[in-house]
Amino acid sequence: MNDRKLDKRIIGLLILTLIACPIIYYNEQQFTLVLKEILESPLLKYIIWMVIFSLYIIHYWKFRRAESSKSNIVLSTALPPFMDNFFGAVTYGIIITSTLTLMKGLYIQLAFGETHFKDFSEFDIFSLAIALFFLLWYSLTRIAEDIQEIFWLENTGKVELKPPKDNSKRKTELKEG
Repeated sequence: MNDRKLDKRIIGLLILTLIACPIIYYNEQQFTLVLKEILESPLLKYIIWMVIFSLYIIHYWKFRRAESSKSNIVLSTALPPFMDNFFGAVTYGIIITSTLTLMKGLYIQLAFGETHFKDFSEFDIFSLAIALFFLLWYSLTRIAEDIQEIFWLENTGKVELKPPKDNSKRKTELKEG
């Protein structure tokens, strides 16, 4: 028999994608307007900064007394833990909010025809889009790793309970002695 198991998360993501694609296709105009509203909302940046700073405050609090290991370092082992978490929050906050601002300009230019990047060729626009997607992916991946560190306990292995040894011989030796 095969020991492989289905990855339920991937199957769920596939089902979600299959449901979302026709909904977006048949409601494209509404979807583009909603996405534009979200990207232009000042609340988006505020939420991003609050979530990131909260996560790294919790990360610092959880690992402040732990010996530095590769897993609980945010940016650099050369920095003290507080500074590492502070600069991690600032770095990822700046990268994500700046990337989203530039992506907003790209999206509005491509979807609505408003010019945000006046002297950019089509090649430049798509090169910028690729670079921005990479920056966003990298930052979100690193933050997701740190979230896993914060909220999941480390696997310490199985604990086996063994029955106590028969100490009757030892008890008799103690009584005699």
